[in-house]
Amino acid sequence: AWARHIAKRSEAVFVATKHLQSSLSAHGLGNLVLLPFGVDKETFRPSPERAMEMASGTAPKRLVTIGRLAIEKRVDVVLDAFRRMARTRKDLELWVVGDGPERKRLEASAKDLPQVRFVGFEKDRKKLAATLRESVALPHACPYETFGLGVAEALACGVPAVLPDEGGASEWGASHSRLLHRSLDAEDLARAGSELLSRIEAAPLAVRADAAGFAKSILSVEDHFDRLLDHYEALLGRAAARVGNA
Repeated sequence: AWARHIAKRSEAVFVATKHLQSSLSAHGLGNLVLLPFGVDKETFRPSPERAMEMASGTAPKRLVTIGRLAIEKRVDVVLDAFRRMARTRKDLELWVVGDGPERKRLEASAKDLPQVRFVGFEKDRKKLAATLRESVALPHACPYETFGLGVAEALACGVPAVLPDEGGASEWGASHSRLLHRSLDAEDLARAGSELLSRIEAAPLAVRADAAGFAKSILSVEDHFDRLLDHYEALLGRAAARVGNA
């Protein structure tokens, strides 16, 4: 009700995903304008050298998942899926990047998984980008994302990904380097993750080329603000026209 009250008093309500747009519209909010966020593409960008390393077969099979360790992020689903994958893939490891109120519980639940490393929150953006680029793939399980900045930064680095089929993260879509899994289904996440790894091992350069091509479509911070200011100018123009016609 409060959000509807604010929206009615606003010329525009900017939303980052179609998922959020439809959700707010269903709750009676109007004046919705779709405008995805941008990422720092000078820092978060693909690495051609990494693609060559993967093609040579010398790259470690490190998976990475990123986000605040809160209950709605459903990192538990990622851990469960990894547990299933690790039963047959002894060459895998998983880095969990992030911190939050669920960290202790998640660490306790992963005591049987020595291949899982909780690395905490990384404040250095260049180090974070390097960690993402050095990972073979990103498994992600949160079906409630209003955008998913960490996922966007990983994709901007050219990292192949397995994403839920619901929420903001699902809007990145499926391709040769991105697969969707049934939301909150650890078994299906494990299946999709194994399929993506098979693709990467069979044709690493093709998968990375697809991922690098998609990375170009992600907005930069500058792109985002250019579009935002264009909207502001249009809104101000309409407001000026109303005043002139009053």
